[in-house]
Amino acid sequence: GAALKVEAREAGAAAGLHELQRMSEAERLAMGSRARNLVVARFTWSRIGQQMQAVQAWILGGGDKPGCILGA
Repeated sequence: GAALKVEAREAGAAAGLHELQRMSEAERLAMGSRARNLVVARFTWSRIGQQMQAVQAWILGGGDKPGCILGA
């Protein structure tokens, strides 16, 4: 609910813009708020630092595989 999924083509971008235009201002503001909360929770420097610390500890044998590691 923090973004719209669009195809990486001109038609997809146009469809996404049309969808945004069809949404009410309240719906766009709510989506923006959810997007901000997502960024704060997952992509701030402090969060990235915590993830890097967990990865380094894991690499050095000091912990379980962090959730930010996908696959392997």
